[in-house]
Amino acid sequence: MQAGESLSFISIPNELSVPEVRVEEEKEAVWKAFATLVQRMMKTYPDSFQSIEQSEESGMVTITEGSFQVVFADGSYIHIVAYSYSDEEGILDLGLTLVEHSDEGIYLGGYLYDLSDSDVMCSPLYTSTEDDEEDARYHFSLIAIHEGRSEIDSLRFSDNEAVRAVAEENWRQVEEASQIGQMEKELGFSSTTPTLEDIEKIEALISFAVPFVAPKPY
Repeated sequence: MQAGESLSFISIPNELSVPEVRVEEEKEAVWKAFATLVQRMMKTYPDSFQSIEQSEESGMVTITEGSFQVVFADGSYIHIVAYSYSDEEGILDLGLTLVEHSDEGIYLGGYLYDLSDSDVMCSPLYTSTEDDEEDARYHFSLIAIHEGRSEIDSLRFSDNEAVRAVAEENWRQVEEASQIGQMEKELGFSSTTPTLEDIEKIEALISFAVPFVAPKPY
């Protein structure tokens, strides 16, 4: 079995699909099952999770993530990242990514599951092309993304004018991508709502996962 076959139960969302309306009982069951799944991973493998603090508009937020791997006979694998956002009052958000990689570590695409206040949303993750070697070997890391944003932000205040100019352009692109992503999330573009059966299948897949130190994404 290849890594891609294990994700075949997750359908690729239509680019402009709008999540279908579901009964509240099903939404609640999916929400609870997903939250339990991610929190169980955090409790079972506490040493595999790391955290950083990030300043947000609402205050200080702690970002925690753990990296795992499910390996197949042909050497391909699924890279799994479980994460949470929390503040002094508790957990704000929980998420999970399932990303396929070839036996050589090439990034083949995957999905992000994100827990909102009342539902779980599934969105496709960016699929890189093999003509960019750095992107092709990218391993998802939420902490690395936030650390990259912080580094770009700090360079905007560099004493070097050229460095500031590059950082400002990079920051503009980051902000633009973030705004587009948030808009798509709010409108439901490129997103689906997983069923309870989907969550159960993900749980079965994760039962084979082991802690994994992924290559640095940057």
